[in-house]
This record gives sequence, structure tokens and C-alpha cells, in this order.
Amino acid sequence: MVLLGCNVADGENNHCKKDSWIAANFEPKYLIIVSFIPFWFRFWQCMKKQYKLGFLHENNTQLWNAGKYASKLIPPFILLINPRANKQESDGYMNDGFALYILFNLIATFYCSFWDYYYDWGLCRSRKSGSYGLREKRTFKPIVYYLAILEN
Repeated sequence: MVLLGCNVADGENNHCKKDSWIAANFEPKYLIIVSFIPFWFRFWQCMKKQYKLGFLHENNTQLWNAGKYASKLIPPFILLINPRANKQESDGYMNDGFALYILFNLIATFYCSFWDYYYDWGLCRSRKSGSYGLREKRTFKPIVYYLAILEN
């Protein structure tokens, strides 16, 4: 994205080559910030919905959904405070930032996968023959959902 924007603004001057200062120094931080933004907005949308329900309300689904997006905010934050966190050392050992980056990415992946499959898709809720594991209300035939699960 940065290189595209740079090339559009730069025109024919060729200051945006892969080995330029912009590509070497600006792109990683920009990409981290860009990856942070969607999860930040979704986190606050969920918090607003929970606020309208009340935080002491018996249904805290939006609070747990906000947790899903918060878990996706941690790995980019680790990269912001430790830019080498997504790389192994040259001797093959992991630095502390890399280990934290991998750990929180794994946690976020499992949390988000569970949430998407169980709550958003409604999987593993039905035991009916012919639509095993699918939610009760469906728009399409069960085969469409099973194919989408495999593709996802």
C-alpha cells in the first residue's frame, strides 16, 4: 500500500524503489498501524454495544466479542514496541519478542477461530441428521455451509 501510494504521488521520479528509504523504514510501521485499525474499530463497536446493554447485564456476548478483537490487537502492538519481534535471530534462536509475538498470535488465532465457528457460524450446536453441527436457521442447503467450512 505504501509503495502504491508513493508511486502515485511520486510519478516518474523513481524514489519509491524497494531499496529506498521509504520501503526500508516506513513500510513496516505503516503496515503495522494499518493492520491495527480494523480491529481497533471493531473492538470499540463491541464495547459500545455492551455499554448500551449494560456491563452488568446477564448477556456479555459483546464483551467476549470485543475480547476477540482485543486479542488481535496485541501482536501488532508487540511489533510496534519491538520491530524485530516477527523475526528469528540469525543463529536460529528466538528472541523474547518473537516468542511473545508467536504466542499471542496463536492465542488470537484459536480465540477467533472458536468464536467464528461456534458463535458466528453456529457450528456444533445441532445434532440433527442431515445438518449435523450447523445452526438451526439457515439460508442455504447444508452442503453450502460444509463447503464454506472447508474453504475457511
